[in-house]
Amino acid sequence: MQRVTFDPGLTQKFSGPVRRIINRDGSFNVRRRGGTWRDFHPYLYLINMRWLPFLATVFLAYLVANVLFAAGFYALGTGQLQGVDAPTRWGRFLQVFFFSSHTLTTVGYGNIFPRGTAANFVASFESVVGVLGFAIADGTRSHRDVHDGRPG
Repeated sequence: MQRVTFDPGLTQKFSGPVRRIINRDGSFNVRRRGGTWRDFHPYLYLINMRWLPFLATVFLAYLVANVLFAAGFYALGTGQLQGVDAPTRWGRFLQVFFFSSHTLTTVGYGNIFPRGTAANFVASFESVVGVLGFAIADGTRSHRDVHDGRPG
């Protein structure tokens, strides 16, 4: 005869003595063991960050995205971008980097613009990444502030 067990609703693999899942002070009495990389949720991680590390993460992500897109534009050749005319390679890369910054933020000053199909494709993709990235960053902080009771 099979022994009847109490199912606390966690999983079918639960074994061990059953205790309160939520302590009297409101904290959780559950510890997860044996997690995998799939258990990492970047959005939840960002929500739980304090302001300074969050801003540093957003700035670093912005800088990395700009460098990657600038490298992509530079690899296409500066002939794909109208207005890149610096005499040195470093100067041309800086011009491409700032064009990438203008595109990622959708500012688009217009002093440099894509000429070829490949450069236009990269610029279009970069502007979508920029809009979505800033929306996620803004939504992350708004979500946390609503749940913490702080003004957004």
